[in-house]
Parts: sequence; structure tokens; C-alpha cells
Amino acid sequence: MIECPYCQTSLKEDAPECPQCGIDGDKLTRMMGPMPVIFGGVSQSGTTLDSREVKRLVKVINRYQRRFAQSRLHLLVRKFPQEMDFKVVLFWVFNQAGLSAEGSKGGQNRDVVIVVDPGRAKAGLIVGYGLEPVLSQKDMDEVVQSGQGSLKSGEFAEALEAMVDELTDRLKAVCQVLPEAVGLPSQLANEEDDEY
Repeated sequence: MIECPYCQTSLKEDAPECPQCGIDGDKLTRMMGPMPVIFGGVSQSGTTLDSREVKRLVKVINRYQRRFAQSRLHLLVRKFPQEMDFKVVLFWVFNQAGLSAEGSKGGQNRDVVIVVDPGRAKAGLIVGYGLEPVLSQKDMDEVVQSGQGSLKSGEFAEALEAMVDELTDRLKAVCQVLPEAVGLPSQLANEEDDEY
């Protein structure tokens, strides 16, 4: 069971629409506008980020994905309808943008999407079911919180970089605890970060 992102009614994960409010992916798309094209990496509408910032964020993503090879990271910068709750925006992007490969469904989905809305100076984070057991809502809130200062000052690339750094720190902490919990050496947790 999951919660409808629009009205918070409980519904089955594979329900075609919410039985309470009738919302589905197509209705959300009509409300939000065209789905952003996301190929993995940085995606934006407009020119909020300049080419230098995009290149820097691509390096940040590559560093993250080298460290956590089973997780794909997507960064999206786009203005959304102001009246739309940000949780609904995150749900829509994650589930309608076709981010996951066919073999990465359900508990195998370790995708991470960080969305920044420059119009509201707001950010959000959503993860696939495969990361939900290891990243609590508190962890995700603190990842987003780490970028708040830069968001408020309009430094969106810096906000995204701060959030990815915080996310990396949280996942590294999990890597230190998880192997020990299942009786494996914590080799990954002890590896030094590569310098880029």
C-alpha cells in the first residue's frame, strides 16, 4: 500500500488511479505540463544553471555514481505550478519520467531524484523503493535542508551540490553499518573518496 500523493488516501501501488480523488499520471501531466526529459544527470527547463554549473554538477553525479554504482542520480531544475504541492511534483517526476530501467522496479529501484523549483526556491528529494529501507524520511529531510541556505540566495547549483554531498555522507554511513549487520567486511565504507 502507498499513499496517494494528491489526497493522501491509501491505495495499492499498482492502482491505475486513486479511488478517492481519481488522480493518475495522465491527469497530473495535464496539470503540470509536459514531462521534463531526464536522461540521468542534470536536466533543466530554461537557463537557470549556466554551462559551467551544469558541467560541475555532472562531475558531482559521476562521483556519486562511481561510489554507489547501483544507484542512479537525477537532478532536475524546473518551475512547477505554484498551487501544486511539492510532494505531488516529486511523485509525478519520479513515476512519469521513465527514469527506471525495466530491471530496476520495486525493491530493485535505487534511483534518486532531487528536484529544485527556482520559482519557489524549494527543493525535494525522492528515492526508489530499494533505498527507502536505508534512508529514513528524517535523512531525506536533512539532505534537502543542507541546501536551503544556497536555495534562498538563488545559488541553485551550490544547493544541489550540497544536497548530493549530504546524501553521499548518509549513504556512506549506511555502508559502514550494513555490512557489519549481515556479517560482511565493510570494505566499501573504508574506501577513500576519489578526488575529482
